[in-house]
Amino acid sequence: MIFAGVVYRQRIKIGQEKKISDAEKRRSDELLLNILPEEVAEELKATGSAKAKAFTMVTVMLTDFKDFTTISEKISAELLVAEIHHCFSAFDRIIQKYKIEKIKTIGDAYLCASGLPVSNYSHATEIVRAALEMRDFMHRRKMEKEALGEMPFEIRIGIHTGPVVAGIVGVKNMPMISGAILSTLLPAWNKTVKQVKSISARIRMS
Repeated sequence: MIFAGVVYRQRIKIGQEKKISDAEKRRSDELLLNILPEEVAEELKATGSAKAKAFTMVTVMLTDFKDFTTISEKISAELLVAEIHHCFSAFDRIIQKYKIEKIKTIGDAYLCASGLPVSNYSHATEIVRAALEMRDFMHRRKMEKEALGEMPFEIRIGIHTGPVVAGIVGVKNMPMISGAILSTLLPAWNKTVKQVKSISARIRMS
């Protein structure tokens, strides 16, 4: 009877440990899929790495906010973070509708791309439609903020189509992923980024 009781307790303990392990694995998978496209995440889990891949034609979109530094100095950090979160959450919903991949955010900059990791022929159309929705959202948001007597952000949008190499850098331990990156963009992209800096509420394409 004593032996049976010990075995039973061991089985219970093993079962509990397995549940915890399974829950942690599910959370790890969810975090990975939240950071990377499914195809890349599966390759990373299977092999421990993901090879860089060349794409002959991809459309990339970069947005930021005009006078971000000036505005951020005039409002509290809490309000600043809340406003960026509100805007970027809306952007996330918009690009999800068009199956666009979010690459990363840096401060007030939002970078996404269409045509990778799965190539498609409508990447430019999808990006432009998303850009128009982002512009319209920010216009509505501007009116809301002005009605409250608050300083609004004005969006600047740059779009570029061309060949890219997509890959992952800085992977140390899953799911601690630094993020997907794009490199070897056409020289015109740099020009587009510079031109975006001088406009607001418009979409610059190259």
